[in-house]
Amino acid sequence: MQPWWHATLTARQRGADWLDDLEIHEFVDSAKTACPDLRHRVVLHNRDLGVSLAEMAFPERSDCFHIVREHVRQDLGSIPSLLDWMATARRPFRVRWHEPDDHDAIREACEKLGLQDEAPVRAVFRILTAATPFVQGHDDFGRAILMNNFGPSLVRRLLGPPRAIRQQGREDVIFDASWVAEGIIVANFGHIPLLSDVLAPFSGKLKE
Repeated sequence: MQPWWHATLTARQRGADWLDDLEIHEFVDSAKTACPDLRHRVVLHNRDLGVSLAEMAFPERSDCFHIVREHVRQDLGSIPSLLDWMATARRPFRVRWHEPDDHDAIREACEKLGLQDEAPVRAVFRILTAATPFVQGHDDFGRAILMNNFGPSLVRRLLGPPRAIRQQGREDVIFDASWVAEGIIVANFGHIPLLSDVLAPFSGKLKE
């Protein structure tokens, strides 16, 4: 279902303009830019990661939770979790990653940028690892689901374009969150995986 039609349905439920909901529905379908088939649904069409990231993207919308869940229900007939999606994998999910020391990686990124405050880099890291609390015991999947070619654009959507960060006693630093995301992904996997490759074990359907 196209985002505009989702928006028409959710807006109709509360007598609102469909344009008010369109951006949320486009966000839920945004992984399609990196994996243009049904498998993209694994990333954001769920009741945990998808809702959590959408609420970060639209903090002013108190109804975001309900709109995302309704979008997922309209597409899938139910509202799965990430673990529910994992159960649909046609073969065991395996991906090689370097398992770096996260604290060292964040510190090294700050040193490379000349940043005194680690908070901006940690914000990027939290987004890229946002899935891990929902798939405990499956850290490889929890990282790979966002640490791929979709991750930098997602980070840009949530944290905004490059900006100058003022520093006491030093020159300003231009902080590009999406570029930092690329570095974190490479530190974890040695390269930037394609989302389509990460989702290779899935069909994008809950039931065949």
